[in-house]
Amino acid sequence: MKKAFAWLMLLIVMTLFTFSVATSPVRADEVWQPLFAGSPHYYSDWWWMNKMLVGWVHVWNDCDYLYVEYITEGGWELTETHVAVATSFEDIPQTKKGNPKVGHFPYKMTHDPPVTLYTYEIELEWTAGTKLYIAAHAVVQKLIGYDNCDPIYQEETAWANCGGPDAYFPGNNWATYFTYHVQSCID
Repeated sequence: MKKAFAWLMLLIVMTLFTFSVATSPVRADEVWQPLFAGSPHYYSDWWWMNKMLVGWVHVWNDCDYLYVEYITEGGWELTETHVAVATSFEDIPQTKKGNPKVGHFPYKMTHDPPVTLYTYEIELEWTAGTKLYIAAHAVVQKLIGYDNCDPIYQEETAWANCGGPDAYFPGNNWATYFTYHVQSCID
């Protein structure tokens, strides 16, 4: 009897949890992009088989700011971040051959010591519905061992939204971008 009651209670709790999750409002004003790292050789088969998910880039806005947040996982840490936001793809800093110039991105930070979470607050100068092109780059590291008590790190370059035929810069690189539409806000 006690066992049947316990199963009934578990079933009720699971039903309530499932219902609450299924009916929870989803914010349409948030975008999550995977942050992939690796050492690709220009779209080689190795890259597609060995790219590493090292975290996420989360984008949203309120009435005053556009937020671009980096979150790492799996022991990865951010040592540098660079973000460019523009209303046209051509306005993201890039070479004549179409390679991004991350050193010219308007939002950048060196993280010393490294961090696992970092958020840019960019003053919102665009109206609701404006399509933004966002290039989010990072340098990440992960502790892989020690040599005579000195830490050894694996260091990689990472881009948000690595994938899809329309996500890549046109140059001879694997840099990516994504789009975001500015959402209406309520004060």
